[in-house]
Amino acid sequence: MKRDISFLDIAAIAIILFQTVLLILNIDNLPADQKDWSYHLAIARMFVDHHSIFWDYYEFAPIGRPHLYPPFLHFIFALSNIIGMDWLFIQKFYGILIYPISLLSVFFVSRDLFGKKVGLLSVIILSASYNYWWWQISIAPTSLIFALFPLSMWAVYKKKTVLSIVLLSIFLWTHFSSFLVVLAVAIFGIIKRDYLKYSLKIIIVSLILYLPWAIHVLLNLDWIHGNWSSIVNMPTFGILTIVFSILGIYYLLRRRETKDILILSTVPSVILIGLLYGFRFFMHAPVILSILMAIGAYEISNKINKNAFYLFLIAFLIISYTGEPALRLKGFGGPIGGGPIGGGQPGIAQPPQLKYESKQVNEVPPIQTMNRIILQSTPIKENLNALNNKEPRTLKISPYVTENAFKLYNFIKNNTAKNDIIHVQGGPIATSISLFTDRKTDNGMWKEVTTEDMGKSPLTESKYGVIEINDRQRFNFPQNIIIEQFGQFIVYDATKSEQIKLPQDQPRLPPVLTELSATFKNASVSISSDKELTKNILLSASDKLSQLSKGAPDERGRKILDRSSTILKNKAQRIAYSSDHDIPKIKEELIKIAELYERGDIGGALIILERI
Repeated sequence: MKRDISFLDIAAIAIILFQTVLLILNIDNLPADQKDWSYHLAIARMFVDHHSIFWDYYEFAPIGRPHLYPPFLHFIFALSNIIGMDWLFIQKFYGILIYPISLLSVFFVSRDLFGKKVGLLSVIILSASYNYWWWQISIAPTSLIFALFPLSMWAVYKKKTVLSIVLLSIFLWTHFSSFLVVLAVAIFGIIKRDYLKYSLKIIIVSLILYLPWAIHVLLNLDWIHGNWSSIVNMPTFGILTIVFSILGIYYLLRRRETKDILILSTVPSVILIGLLYGFRFFMHAPVILSILMAIGAYEISNKINKNAFYLFLIAFLIISYTGEPALRLKGFGGPIGGGPIGGGQPGIAQPPQLKYESKQVNEVPPIQTMNRIILQSTPIKENLNALNNKEPRTLKISPYVTENAFKLYNFIKNNTAKNDIIHVQGGPIATSISLFTDRKTDNGMWKEVTTEDMGKSPLTESKYGVIEINDRQRFNFPQNIIIEQFGQFIVYDATKSEQIKLPQDQPRLPPVLTELSATFKNASVSISSDKELTKNILLSASDKLSQLSKGAPDERGRKILDRSSTILKNKAQRIAYSSDHDIPKIKEELIKIAELYERGDIGGALIILERI
């Protein structure tokens, strides 16, 4: 980095520090409600307590399975525990640490290659990406790879041999997506022939260092069953992301200096993220897109006049709080994604979407395509909402570290022996049980490495079963087999589990109904302070009901949804002019409607709508 420190550099560092301080202040809200963190910490505990590196001791007992997940970050977590950190603090510590490291990486590389103005813009743009932030605080191994992706490319460009090999080797030992970085380095060498031998040397040496784990994976290749997502699962795209990324690519192609080709070499890898990972595009690609966007904005500002840069700077600063306007490309069935600024939710690990009107969950085919402009959330907004305990917000403590969860873990530790196997429905709760109780379960995460029969039925030696329930799961649970209940966690007699029709055996509730439920909850929150906003929220819900009716599987459902849409449109107008005396009753009814939609009861919701 150039040694002269300017006001622009100070501003960039201030933004990184501000984001870091916000996360530190929110440390009590970590780990957030994500699904992967307990798996990675459980694997680290397995390394520490059972010295089992190549075979998964905790999951899918009693047989287990080969442990094929590249273990570098798990070793880091294990070492952290050995030196005195407890498992929960490890998640909080690295969840906070990796995100600012990624911001520093982007700032350092973009500033060194393209100047201070591009460096500052890159940081602002990346720090405004909700999806990227959500993933970086999850301690998922890919968060480390993409945090340092720009730095690894810079190291190759500068021919920092040791750093290049160390970073690429770490990536290979961290996650299989590291081959996207290998691809980028290879493309750079192919295009810039004077770098070809050097790039090949870096790749070959790194692959040789990775060989021990590669052999282990190859020997167990028959356990792996691919589970690719798709680019069609990217239902929205930030408008500014599209425009400025294309402009950035255009200016790099036009100049074609070595540093330009370096960044262009990462574009095929970015595209492959979308093709192979679907919605995860918005969690990984922003680290490169932010640099492209910054270059595009900087070059355009130069074409206008010398002060135009500061107008762009102010605009991006504002958007870093308000969110980026995005084009919705899919119907209401799919989750909201986004580009570098703002965005998307973990089906398994996709971040929940909080917009001004709704919350998106899970991935399903769109009910009907429609184009619509929405505003995406941002890290600053989510952090501030969490600090102020303001709803709606996504930065909430995971249900697996709540008081009820630890009551469950204590029950298991006090009532089972170390070698007992717990019959568990659900991967995240299974890995959480292993992490906090040191007990084996017959379920687990990362189900690409399984056999067909794993986790389907309880084992004869399993005395206790654990199931996690919520309002969206509708099934009859025989009271006579319940041993204990801790909030949403039920401990039951696993020897009698044939009496239960488990949630996984039932039709899944369409996620669009959960989105509608969240919309009505938002309306119930806003009605006390802003009737006009409430009206707009309810009108948007009316539009959703109308769209949903067009894709209803039967005539009865179509009529209920269509009538609900019409009634809600009329009621929204009346609610905007309701008296303060009526507000508490309306709020109560809106909450009831939200609960009914969350349970899938569209008929019951219509009855409440008619009487508001």
